[in-house]
Amino acid sequence: MTEPRTPVLIKRYASRKLYDPQAKVYVTLDDVARYIREGHDVRIVDNKTEEDLTSQYLIQIIAERENKGDSPLPVAVLTDLVRLYQDQTSALTPTFLSQAVDAFTEQQENVMRSMTDPAHAMGEMRKWQARQAAMFAKTFGMGGIAGGNTTSPEPEPTEEPQEAKAEANRIDALEAQLASLQDALKGMSSK
Repeated sequence: MTEPRTPVLIKRYASRKLYDPQAKVYVTLDDVARYIREGHDVRIVDNKTEEDLTSQYLIQIIAERENKGDSPLPVAVLTDLVRLYQDQTSALTPTFLSQAVDAFTEQQENVMRSMTDPAHAMGEMRKWQARQAAMFAKTFGMGGIAGGNTTSPEPEPTEEPQEAKAEANRIDALEAQLASLQDALKGMSSK
């Protein structure tokens, strides 16, 4: 886990211009997005009132990407977000989304670290997919987020395919040894 970082503080002035006092430069939304992509946490506040404006600017960055034709979020996810913010569970939505993004980020880091072993990477990806499906099913009930698929998620794989085959071979060998020992015991007890 990474240590908490002090966010880059961006001040918004009455002119709506954004200023990075540490770098001593005015910045655009593209600059803020670049800071975030580089791994920095960003906090945007009104210079006069100190009101935290971070979330509205982050939403604006996503909206501008959508307007440029980039689709960072599928329409189904955007629709579900609107739906979630409108119903009685809206108080839980920010916490759930934060946890989901944290889990996704952690899993993505694990997968990237394991890319040196493609079989391991595929196993990690399958595990991640199963966990995500289970988390969504548990959080939003049997119907999924948008009430679509009502089937339960596939069970989480517990082993890689090669490891599963090796384990099955070990079990077969142990069963054969056990049968041999049982035969030997029967032969000893009948004498």
